[in-house]
Amino acid sequence: MWGSILIETLYQDLRYGFRTLLKSPGFSMLVIGILALGIGATTSIFSLFDAVFLRPLPVRDPGTLVRMVQHRLKNGPASSYFRFAYYDALREHATTLASVFGETGWYVHFAMSDPEPAEEITVYGVTPEFFSALGVPALHGRVLLPDDANERPGMPPAVLSYGFWQRRFRGDPAVVNKDTLLVNGHRFMIVGVMPPEFNGITVDTAPDVRIPLRACLLLVNYPLDKIVFEVAGRLKAGVAHSQAEAECRVLWHSTMESYLRNVLKLPPEGVSRELAEGMEVENVARGVSLIRERYGNALKLIMACMILLLLIVCTNVAGLLLERAATRQQETTVRVAVGATRFRLLRQVLGENLPLAGLGAAGGLVIALAGTPLIERALPSIRAYPSPDLVPLSVDVGNNWRIFLFLMAISIIAMLLFSLSPALAVCHSNLDSLLRGSRSSASIRGRRALITLQIALCTFLLVTASLFVRTLRQLQRVDPGFDTNHIATFTLNLSGYKGKTDVFLKTFTERIRELPGVVSLGVSSLGVMRGTGTATTVAPAGQPLTQAEFLNTSTMGVSPEYFDTMGMHILSGRGFVPSDVPDPKRPSPKHAVVNRAFVERFFPNTQPLGKLFGWGLTGVAGENDEIVGVVSDSKYRSLRAPVIPVFYQCQTDFDQFVLNVRTQTRPEAIIEPVRKTLAALAPGLPFLDVHTLAEEVGISMAGERITAALASTFGAIAALLAGAGIYGLLAYTVTERRREIGIRMALGAQPGQIRGLIVKQSLGITAVGVALGMVSAMIAGPVIRSLLYGISPQDPESLAAALIFVGFTAGLATLLPAIRATKVDPIVALRYE
Repeated sequence: MWGSILIETLYQDLRYGFRTLLKSPGFSMLVIGILALGIGATTSIFSLFDAVFLRPLPVRDPGTLVRMVQHRLKNGPASSYFRFAYYDALREHATTLASVFGETGWYVHFAMSDPEPAEEITVYGVTPEFFSALGVPALHGRVLLPDDANERPGMPPAVLSYGFWQRRFRGDPAVVNKDTLLVNGHRFMIVGVMPPEFNGITVDTAPDVRIPLRACLLLVNYPLDKIVFEVAGRLKAGVAHSQAEAECRVLWHSTMESYLRNVLKLPPEGVSRELAEGMEVENVARGVSLIRERYGNALKLIMACMILLLLIVCTNVAGLLLERAATRQQETTVRVAVGATRFRLLRQVLGENLPLAGLGAAGGLVIALAGTPLIERALPSIRAYPSPDLVPLSVDVGNNWRIFLFLMAISIIAMLLFSLSPALAVCHSNLDSLLRGSRSSASIRGRRALITLQIALCTFLLVTASLFVRTLRQLQRVDPGFDTNHIATFTLNLSGYKGKTDVFLKTFTERIRELPGVVSLGVSSLGVMRGTGTATTVAPAGQPLTQAEFLNTSTMGVSPEYFDTMGMHILSGRGFVPSDVPDPKRPSPKHAVVNRAFVERFFPNTQPLGKLFGWGLTGVAGENDEIVGVVSDSKYRSLRAPVIPVFYQCQTDFDQFVLNVRTQTRPEAIIEPVRKTLAALAPGLPFLDVHTLAEEVGISMAGERITAALASTFGAIAALLAGAGIYGLLAYTVTERRREIGIRMALGAQPGQIRGLIVKQSLGITAVGVALGMVSAMIAGPVIRSLLYGISPQDPESLAAALIFVGFTAGLATLLPAIRATKVDPIVALRYE
């Protein structure tokens, strides 16, 4: 009986709520629009957060998946690259793993010349168990089968990723078992296409094509035992993670000790150093993610800012509902007078607000559905260690039950939050004061508290946004040490070129020099600002290469014109000349040019020219190189990274290289002529990467740019909502205080004094909110310190910028109510009362 009565009254409250919405459509649309924007934006960001941090891999039984990792670099990313011998040992001898599988973990690109147009694509070789272990069927055709690992006549099979299939074949399923790929001169038959959510054991990257492991030997020039793999496996039922790790570590130690000693012929100290690194077994139920690794902290902060923005939305809506509740005071009086209990009034408030929350959630769902594809397209390509190549992100940010559950949860929480203040105001209504027509100050105090909270949250977001904007500007002001305005870079891989690479490179560079607008060009083994490089351990000749100095220096092979092309300055000695090219007939030492940081590190307070140094991993430094010149410092991996010691060696023959072309005018103008020159010289050989050096610098700051843009957007929206809240409160206050203002003006108060009353009230609320926001930002400072560059979390300029912006917003919100207060006619106000 009581249940039926409760359902009936709830139904009545909902009907009344919908009638109330229709009676004030303007107010209802405003509230629903604000809620939809907050809920939809938060859900869109959460969809990316879910894909990166929460969602299990879309494979069979992801909880049992593990991979083998090593932490080879201090504070660096985990590496899962192991030799084939270790994979083979796990497959044969591991008793704690139900299956072992792997794929070639490189990001090396190969030249695909058919179908046209030619381009560089990523091709991974997978072990026979790869697809069966993951248990994901193909979207079209079939996956690679264990039988495909055997040598058979005909073309090797290939399975395409969904993104590559869409991009190159426009999603045509007819290509399966019909079309072929010509990669590095070898034909592969397309036998299947994988679903869009499948990336192997990774979350956000996938190769274009997967082929059987044995077919990789057609594309690379080294034997199977030299190929490195990303090795993974499945735990057997009932096997603890620690058991598997112990067994895998023992197998790794015994296998690698034999391999390093007998195959690589390393000396005992080299074997000991390699084995000292150890290995671990890592659970990969949620996959391996580049976004999580590179931008995980930034994404967490953005998600937190989005939650704060939603909280501001809720306080703003709560303020609007408080104002409406105050205008319905007479209705509340009648309900209380005829016997309505506070619990009944509370149920009525919730019943009226439920339609608002429901329609806001529906609008938020529409915004989220429209926003998630935009997020996928907005994700930048990033450079993935250890490769310098740009890797496009392939994240399935599609909606799933977790997204809808999150949307429903925040909608309900939002309804409870914005219903709290109106409900408390109604529940604290006093019948005696209501019947006497007294105006309670409870709603005013409630709105003041809500606006103060809005301003505090707004200040916090604006301080955070200011810090990120300042960080981006600090990075943009960093002098990279080379010219970024007149250089275009072209990355080319010659592994698939059938002729002599040195002859090709000489002919190619000569033709580029003849192009109009080209000032000079320099060739390098690596590009700058790509997040990676080649590192080694260096010491002056005769000194030990110690573990404490492990990988203390970077190195790069460059052509003689490289320094002039890049705009780097020779500080002492000379740059390279053609005679510095290493000659096998000429004994060491080779000639080297070093940067100033190298001199300060290894030869301080002395003349470095003619000094000898050696490099390697262990032992004593030999006389490998002689310093013939010192060049100015420049950034190597990124703008964030400090200047490191670098030594350059002269080189003119490369398998993969970066062509740096210096132009008289805009470097973009030279890109197409260089492409045509390559097409004429080597048809079917595409560039791997083409950018201006300014774009390379911009790509290296992609994370900072996105974070600053999102944080600034959140801060601006928060300021807009806070300003609207202040305006609404003061406008309502002016209405409530008409009689008081009329009396003051009748007694001689001047307009300036009346404005002062309103400004004083606004100033008090703003000051308290700003103080709370500043304190909160300072407390949270250590959390965001790692995301900043060149500034502290208590950066005065950032704090001042946030203070000025909040003050300006509050001032604008105060202006109209203050002017309106001075227009009150004392006679009309007193007669109205």
